[in-house]
Amino acid sequence: MRRLLTIITGQPLVNYIALAEPSTRPNVVHCIFTPNTGAMKERYAALKQVIGTNFSDIEFIDHPVSGSHKSREVWEIGSNLLKQFSDDDWLLNRTVGTEQMRAPLAELFRVSGANRRSFFVETERSNFAFSEDNWEYRMIPFQSGITVEDYFALHLVKLKSGVATNSTEQSLIRAMRSLSFFDIQASCKWMSDEGNIHAEYDCAGTTDYRLYLWERKRLQKSDHKVGLTSEQKGWDTERKKYDIQHDIEKLAYSRAVFGGPFGRVYWVFTGQFPVSDALLKKASELGIRVVKGISDSELASRWKEFGLPQPRL
Repeated sequence: MRRLLTIITGQPLVNYIALAEPSTRPNVVHCIFTPNTGAMKERYAALKQVIGTNFSDIEFIDHPVSGSHKSREVWEIGSNLLKQFSDDDWLLNRTVGTEQMRAPLAELFRVSGANRRSFFVETERSNFAFSEDNWEYRMIPFQSGITVEDYFALHLVKLKSGVATNSTEQSLIRAMRSLSFFDIQASCKWMSDEGNIHAEYDCAGTTDYRLYLWERKRLQKSDHKVGLTSEQKGWDTERKKYDIQHDIEKLAYSRAVFGGPFGRVYWVFTGQFPVSDALLKKASELGIRVVKGISDSELASRWKEFGLPQPRL
């Protein structure tokens, strides 16, 4: 019997990965959490729902504590569990929780035997780091992944995807599907609880539990439009500037909500419409990768340069 001890926090991926990966997937997961902290109940419920859909044989056991600084409560829970199930194999997810919660559990596992191991989830490196003697670590790469829909669900967001609606989106989707993403979805919509569209993305993908979002634009100068008055061309220019600004703000916000420092968002642009250097600098500062003036197939062929997965074999 394999048991996993973990702290439930606002970082849904590090909890999910430890449950989804074959090298750490438990029969039973013991979850220490603070039910009165922020949106913790909703986050925990989302984790249970997504795991239940994909790995229905994993049993959840709850261990609520009164606060994130209650080291003694956490130590007592861990100590009692290790005594109660001393013959089982134990894993400790040391990635999550406050230091006051992690420290007592780490101490319990430090003096443990061969059937007690602890690890860190290294999202950026796409592997687990298992603690060994003398501050050495044994690395085990991730073997699986997460769908776009489940990724959003863990962040308490309902996603509605569809099909590419125009040639620009279709070209981007074809290019991204030539790369080794775990999942790719077109025409993704972030839906509100009321059923309204909160935000839209031309394409969303996942690999190594990392989220990728794209917004694709092909815009020409307003002067190229035949039959418009000077005033109408001015309105058209301002509308396009607004659309670009909206894209940048949406992608930056989405990266902060869903991806954090490991999420990747792309604004892919072709056409002769002028984009100011100030806006491009702002996008870069916000962590948005701006790709200008190249075809979608060239974007895919330069996958390493743009931080994308390698081509499919």
